[in-house]
Amino acid sequence: METQNNALQNGFFLLPGATSPSIQPLETMGVHLLYKAGRADTDGQWSLLEYLSPPSFRGVPPHWHKETIEAFYILEGRLAVNMGDQAIEAGTGSFVMIPRRVVHSWHNPVVEPTKFLVLTSPGGFEHYMEELIDWMGQEPTWPPSDMSKYVALGEKHDTFAPPAPADKS
Repeated sequence: METQNNALQNGFFLLPGATSPSIQPLETMGVHLLYKAGRADTDGQWSLLEYLSPPSFRGVPPHWHKETIEAFYILEGRLAVNMGDQAIEAGTGSFVMIPRRVVHSWHNPVVEPTKFLVLTSPGGFEHYMEELIDWMGQEPTWPPSDMSKYVALGEKHDTFAPPAPADKS
């Protein structure tokens, strides 16, 4: 908890390519994740991740969050985002905000890497990503043929398979 208190009281500075002192870089299948700040750094308020997607990466299957708001800011490349009834292809400098309880997915539609920031609130999404990346590294293909482990892991971390409930309260 000393790291948390120091970060909250004093802030911290990260050079390019560095991660939060409380979170190790994550990598699998050409995906590189650098957490800039996590739950321990922000008193649980938010987490910020720099995500490098390999060319033509299939991304994540459709899902929704009961409590988590997600936002993407595209640094380089393009990101195809499906959000509710909308299909968006977001380029460099674009921002996408996904409210709670909205089914969404994304993938890299181009044959070049895409780099983007992912902001989640509340914080703690890094714990899901740590477990997911570890599991992805054990799978021969993505997405896997048996999605039951993905579904169970997601539900543990506020990530649910469609459909989302109609009540958006």
